[in-house]
Amino acid sequence: MTTCYHPERKIGYIHTPRCAGTNISRTLITINGFIRVDYDEDWPVTAYEPLLEISNISEYTLISVVRHPVTWLWSGYNYCNRYWSITFEKHLECIINPWLLLSAKHKDKDLMKKFLGWYWHCCILPDKHLPDRTKIFKFEKLDQLENFLNIKIYNKEQWKDDSNNTTISPRLPLFTDYEKNLIKQITNSYAEKWDYEFNF
Repeated sequence: MTTCYHPERKIGYIHTPRCAGTNISRTLITINGFIRVDYDEDWPVTAYEPLLEISNISEYTLISVVRHPVTWLWSGYNYCNRYWSITFEKHLECIINPWLLLSAKHKDKDLMKKFLGWYWHCCILPDKHLPDRTKIFKFEKLDQLENFLNIKIYNKEQWKDDSNNTTISPRLPLFTDYEKNLIKQITNSYAEKWDYEFNF
């Protein structure tokens, strides 16, 4: 996670999982003078938590990015499927009931570490990481974030790796009706809140 801040501009960027946070923060840090906020190895409660180490964070404008619920779920699945050999359908079922993943007979001493990484990336919807005062931009409209910061962030060549779903509109599979229902069950309120439509 690469949550970061700019002390002169008093802007804090909150890296929400699976919303191009790594690419955005990499650009902010390497080119635009933002400073990465370090945190210990345990997952913080939210992506915002590390910024609380900054004494005057209340004076900062906080910004972050949300993403279409379907591509967010698919990106999380592809990211965490390196740790769990499960289908997308099972992945969705486990988001609804995480105990299903833990109760499986995985003989792995690092089970809890993997579980927490999966939960962090796949079960906490992006906006649940953010305090109410955060100025939120849509991943699909990154030009609005670029205009707000007056910097260039999106680099099509840098972000073209479909295996990590960092493209604005990654290729998606055909979902079954059951998967569509699970997707809606997980993200319906989120989709309504941020005015996303399910284009199945």
